[in-house]
Amino acid sequence: MLGVSPWYDWADVPVRRKERFCLPADYRKADWPDVPYRGIFLNDEEELEAWAKKHTGDGTIGPETYRRVFELLLRLKGNYIWPAMHVNYFNENPENGRLAEEMGVVVGTSHCDMLLRSNQNEWQPWLEKKGYTDVRYDYSIPGQNRERIREYWKESVEMNRDYEVTYTVGMRGIHDYGFVTREIDEDPALSEEEKQERKIGLLEQVIRDQRKPIREVLGEERASRAVQTFIPYKEVLELYDQGLKVPEDITLLWVDDNFGYMRRYPDERERARKGGNGLYYHASYWAAPGMSYLFFNSIPLAQTGNELKKCWESGIRSI
Repeated sequence: MLGVSPWYDWADVPVRRKERFCLPADYRKADWPDVPYRGIFLNDEEELEAWAKKHTGDGTIGPETYRRVFELLLRLKGNYIWPAMHVNYFNENPENGRLAEEMGVVVGTSHCDMLLRSNQNEWQPWLEKKGYTDVRYDYSIPGQNRERIREYWKESVEMNRDYEVTYTVGMRGIHDYGFVTREIDEDPALSEEEKQERKIGLLEQVIRDQRKPIREVLGEERASRAVQTFIPYKEVLELYDQGLKVPEDITLLWVDDNFGYMRRYPDERERARKGGNGLYYHASYWAAPGMSYLFFNSIPLAQTGNELKKCWESGIRSI
């Protein structure tokens, strides 16, 4: 209405200059979003980091870039972000989280980064800082190995305790690799079917163990309101479909097939879950040459709109 496009900064859309702007004295407008959490994932972000190095003083994607991204989100009526995770990690600069809280942007993390940890760039520095030399990111290894991983997760909850965030639960490998379960995979006494059953049981234990520090750090009352998400993506979807039990208050984030078509939608039982259902939808997918999918020059926006409409109609309305 004022003539300022959400894209005045990112796309250089000119701002319309006006002498004055008037509203009737009795003007009223009530409006609110149907989806509580609406946002984007800054992924495959190497080109954005190149821009940030050239145009900001942060040396990477940091507060100067995030201030612009957050403003764009807010102007587009969004309020949620999964931060960059290839080139750095969000917790590395404390100003990132403070800025998100100041601007009213809720922070979460992707399908492979649990409890606000960005493993690709955060796990190894954390081990070095602690002086741990014998820890693997593998929950199938019992004893001290699991204790160290739980310590890593709990410290992240403590770092972000004062912010409005969402907690991704479950487990995959470092970066975008599959669920690492060496002790199960290398057990010669187990059949393939038994290995799958063990993996399902282990992943259920992971989720139980992840929810404990959320309760311990936030307290029962705040923890009961903390948004937790589980993303059945790639090999994790297979475990879910084979019987993995996810607590009712956790939001299930359904995923497309990496090429803009939804894999599946929540059924009647899943639509009735207290945690509701969300969507992780690829606008583009960066992979090996035969797999990369850049939708902007290969698919009409009507296709994306149609998929999102089907998601809404099937009860995907939380995130």
